[in-house]
Amino acid sequence: MRVILPCTLVVLCGIYLCANAGVASFEAQTTAYVLEGADGLVQQYAPVFVIEDDHKAFNKIGTPVASVSKHGRELVRVDPAHPTIYTAVEHFETNRGAYTNLIYRIHFEASPFTWVPLNVSAGKNVGAIAIVTLNVSDEPVWLTTVQSCGCYHAIIPTDYLDEEAYPDGWDGSERVVYGEHLPGQLYLKSKAAENPRIAVRIRSGSHRCMGVSLQPLDTLQDAMPTVYAPAAPIEALKALELDDGTTTSFYHTHGHRKGLVKGAYKPLETLLFGLWSWDHNVGQDREYGPKEETGHRFYTTLFFARKKDADMWHYADYLEHNGWKP
Repeated sequence: MRVILPCTLVVLCGIYLCANAGVASFEAQTTAYVLEGADGLVQQYAPVFVIEDDHKAFNKIGTPVASVSKHGRELVRVDPAHPTIYTAVEHFETNRGAYTNLIYRIHFEASPFTWVPLNVSAGKNVGAIAIVTLNVSDEPVWLTTVQSCGCYHAIIPTDYLDEEAYPDGWDGSERVVYGEHLPGQLYLKSKAAENPRIAVRIRSGSHRCMGVSLQPLDTLQDAMPTVYAPAAPIEALKALELDDGTTTSFYHTHGHRKGLVKGAYKPLETLLFGLWSWDHNVGQDREYGPKEETGHRFYTTLFFARKKDADMWHYADYLEHNGWKP
């Protein structure tokens, strides 16, 4: 038993890394989704989501909707025909200062199962989140990208961030996040005259962040088709309209599944990592909020002993857990 368990963990690590390594795309069709209708800073700093292979329905940013079947069963899905970008604003303070998180959440119909690459995150109603963190001067200092299950998080600083806030040994070089190559720094301040937008590129199928760049909006629009996605408050996800005029939540509202996205089951991830993370709901998309209200932590690690420190909702603690000094 002492030999089998470590070997099993090594095999699982290998499967995890291989399954989630980026696969190069050649001549993939891309579409830029641009937020419209938000207010103030939320609109000003909204990332442009550049979606790979947008002609496939499961890659289109959609809108969660709900209905009731003829048998009286509630059905919740993501409608790929109508895009929505959900937004929220949260504030937090540290000993060094005050910050504002601008939160952008998107959802997709599904992440289809594939063998090559092995997609352990296959499931329905999946999503992704981008967070732009502003300092007290309303300057963007961090971009954070993460799946709406808490997987594959990445923190990218901008050149507005004070030098004292960087992790020890940070050199600004390219970062590799489970096979995806992301920049180590975003030079927003240096390129301010160009009025660049943060472009977050989303990979086909897995919907992972596969790249981040700075581009003027007109450059993006000239390079690819553009879809204008209306803004909606994240709280709207808790009030999806039903046919009879009542509403239901995108998330389970009670029991041991409270706070988890309805229909977003990840059986393969549960099989592979449930024991490791001490969570039979590992990998399932969830509400981004405090555990006391949502029922589940928005943790960003598979190591069960560190889930509290890696809870992304407690953003200052999350940054410190990852070596930053906010």
